[in-house]
Amino acid sequence: MSAPAAAGLAYRNRGLLARSALAALLALLALIVLVAGQVSLLASQNGDGGAISPAGLPAGARPFLRIYQDAARVYAVNPFLLMAVHQNEANFSLSTLPGVRSGVNFAGCCAGPMQFSVNGSAFGGSGGTWAGYRYAYRKAKLARPLSYPLRFESPHPNVYDSYDAIYAAAAYLHTLGAGPQLDQRTYQALLSYTGVPPASIPYARRDYKRAQQLQALARTAPTNGPVPLVPGMRARLLANGLAAVPAGAPPAVRGMIAAGNEISDRPYLLQHYPTHLNNPTYDCSSSTSHVLWGGGRFGTAPWVSGQLMYYGQPGPGRWVTIYANSGHVFLYVAGLRFDTSRYGAGPNAGESGPRWRLGPRPLTGFVARHPAGL
Repeated sequence: MSAPAAAGLAYRNRGLLARSALAALLALLALIVLVAGQVSLLASQNGDGGAISPAGLPAGARPFLRIYQDAARVYAVNPFLLMAVHQNEANFSLSTLPGVRSGVNFAGCCAGPMQFSVNGSAFGGSGGTWAGYRYAYRKAKLARPLSYPLRFESPHPNVYDSYDAIYAAAAYLHTLGAGPQLDQRTYQALLSYTGVPPASIPYARRDYKRAQQLQALARTAPTNGPVPLVPGMRARLLANGLAAVPAGAPPAVRGMIAAGNEISDRPYLLQHYPTHLNNPTYDCSSSTSHVLWGGGRFGTAPWVSGQLMYYGQPGPGRWVTIYANSGHVFLYVAGLRFDTSRYGAGPNAGESGPRWRLGPRPLTGFVARHPAGL
């Protein structure tokens, strides 16, 4: 082979090697992107890094989001599966049916917010399937929160305690074969969790479908709340009756506005002692309590208006002011009033029930209070 021919062959070989190396590099990068995408998806489903946003999800689920996420991560199951079972079995620990808070269910077999088999030995201790999974909470990475529905003091484990029961359910579902995806093996695990086929089929289908719905709600919900941000420090009432969040508001205020938007379409019904925050109807005190709860400044048990006269600190606040007397309560959040009474103007002026409203209303006879720091 002549020198020029050899040189030409070497040049072509170098070009081929370079193209091959580039192709290999691009394939490697594509693989990295694919793997990262899968990891990100799993992180979202498992709740790593606080991935589950409360926006769009039922209000009853919100006190438990961190528990679902941690239990799902520790036991490699889907957090929305835990959420669905919790909702369907005990309405997020708010149900008053037999066996949820004490004793056993109507069938005489199961107890607690995740309805574990206890073989008649409920009352916080042992028996049935609960006996094998009652210590699952000991692997938790999340410390027991100070407040959540159905929180019991020691001793633990307690089948009626939501924290203990959710971790036990995650461990049990993992043992039955459930994984981080809502797939066939997770459905098969549900068949065993809910009983013995074919009797368990309708219950497993119900829980599985609800888990899919909850996961879809979490994925499609906007990350900055249900309405857009607006410039400045004051909330704005939109044409659809919802409030826009001011960009300068602190996180607690944003949470309160999102909570108010969540219930602004609910009808009014006088409930002096509302039992929970996921009501189909609201009165003045339960709606005010819900808004405060949305900002992390309130527990899960609403107060009546007379109690709210002593909430927080006296006087108007910078961001939030509550006006309460023995018969009525409402509040201003970032300059916008949330009230069940028909005062003022705007798209909600003629509607009763919890609504964002424009314009002033009489303040004579009301005590002004505000959350600390707001």
